[in-house]
Amino acid sequence: LRLPGAFTPTARDIGIRPEMRYLARQFQPGDWLYVQYWAHYPFRYYARRYGIPLDAYTAGITSRADWSHYAKDIDRLEGKPRVWVLLQEVDANLSGGEMSYLEQLFSKKGKQIDRMHSPKVILIRYQMETSSM
Repeated sequence: LRLPGAFTPTARDIGIRPEMRYLARQFQPGDWLYVQYWAHYPFRYYARRYGIPLDAYTAGITSRADWSHYAKDIDRLEGKPRVWVLLQEVDANLSGGEMSYLEQLFSKKGKQIDRMHSPKVILIRYQMETSSM
């Protein structure tokens, strides 16, 4: 039985399973997660399976036409000190390097503390810089 609109993981989506298992073991109260647009549906599927809270993440936008919007999207995380970032590469012809661009943006906002990656998925934990007000 398949419900209309239900997410069923494909071989590509199953590729995030090891990172999701790792995230489930390492995620702490107060942590936040930024999920790249391409990884949003598989993330939600595995988050439910591994008990990762669905109220502690931000779904990233897709903005292939204007990458400056990604920086504004990441600015929504201000004030969150421990941020996990889940990036999933799609067909290189579609992504055009967005995965590495997002990683560069996050590296400007905080210090990389933990990292797990496979050929098409990266999971990174950043200690984000706090703005002095």
